[in-house]
Amino acid sequence: MSSSVYYLSIVQQILTRYGMSSYVAFGNLGNLLTIAVFCQSEQRKNPCSYYLLSMTICNLICLNVGILPIIYSLDHIDISSKYQIVCQIQFYIRHAFFQIMRTYKVLACIDRYAICSINVRIRSFSKRKVAIYLIIGCALFWLTAVIFFGWARTIENGSCNIYNDIYSMIYTIYYMITAGILPPLLIIIFTLLVMKSLKQLRSRVQPIREDRENKQSINIVQKRDRDLINMVFIEVMPTNRTLTWKLHYNHSLYDPTKIREDIQQAFDDWARYTELTFRELLTEDEKADFNLAFVSGEHSYGIPFDELGGQISRSFPLEHPHVGHIHFDATKNWSHTYDGVGYNLRLVAAHEIGSSLGLPDSNDQNSIMSSLYQPILSNEMLLKKVSIRILFLLLFKSKLELDQTTKNAQLRSLNSFLFQESSVT
Repeated sequence: MSSSVYYLSIVQQILTRYGMSSYVAFGNLGNLLTIAVFCQSEQRKNPCSYYLLSMTICNLICLNVGILPIIYSLDHIDISSKYQIVCQIQFYIRHAFFQIMRTYKVLACIDRYAICSINVRIRSFSKRKVAIYLIIGCALFWLTAVIFFGWARTIENGSCNIYNDIYSMIYTIYYMITAGILPPLLIIIFTLLVMKSLKQLRSRVQPIREDRENKQSINIVQKRDRDLINMVFIEVMPTNRTLTWKLHYNHSLYDPTKIREDIQQAFDDWARYTELTFRELLTEDEKADFNLAFVSGEHSYGIPFDELGGQISRSFPLEHPHVGHIHFDATKNWSHTYDGVGYNLRLVAAHEIGSSLGLPDSNDQNSIMSSLYQPILSNEMLLKKVSIRILFLLLFKSKLELDQTTKNAQLRSLNSFLFQESSVT
């Protein structure tokens, strides 16, 4: 037993020394590059940039104050567990800047809602002067508010913590509200309000103003504002970059091995333009995000293919309880060639995967999302302009924890936001 504990301790030290060191190094590099971007004069014209810049600075402080002492303690004495003043100051700095960072994240969401609002008074919130006042005010508030919790920490048995039962209960309730409930709730609320405001904007006549010097029409909601909305979405949405699929049953005469290869290639065609991966699940007890099957005649999902007016495949809309299920007509002649002989499974699967994600059909006959089947060369299936839209949709679809009715409604709103004003090709 003692030898096992010794080896585990060695492994822990190695992971801390090299794993955390790499984490700190790359984290600092990323934060410094982000700061360099947002310090540019063009970026400083937008109030949301101030919030994102302040968040990055807070993250830089938290990263170094929180992890560097752990790495240092591997070869030296752990001063945070030996000296009470160090214990209190380290916690105070780390906790204060974490709380400040969470607040700035919420303010960034509110700012994006304000810039999209049709209400002039709400829109006035998105100003640099307001952002600077709020950034300074929030920093002063949290730097003052958390002094008590830093003071309440003491060292017992070599551990720095709050050991007074009353203080510990106060801290638990405070932290649950200020870190676990309010920030996520406000972020979700204002993210949904952003999508609602964008939908309202698109339902009105889009005002444009003319750049007389360049003789070009420029949208009132500028590209930089839209990019910042995207950045805030990425920041506030936890990411799930691996989605799964499963082939449940196969009645097709087509080669089963080739079927799986073609279906995986169809998923890879979407993954090619996002930072996502799709993998097949082979065990029955695991739940997949996409469920595919070859069916014929009567089956448990409704109308047989023979009664669907010549359809060869089918997926289900977002509001359908079987969303994510994709069916292929097992009686059709499926192929892996692009010569027009049989139906190319990879092309049809890619189309139905796009439909399952909520992409609309395209009027462009050369698009993979065209409702009319025709062979398309594999390198011409998708265009890169769908990439960020697909990424947002997948993040939203896979991670937002709402009841099914609310989730479906928000997915439809997100579709309207992401696939606006043009057919996806």
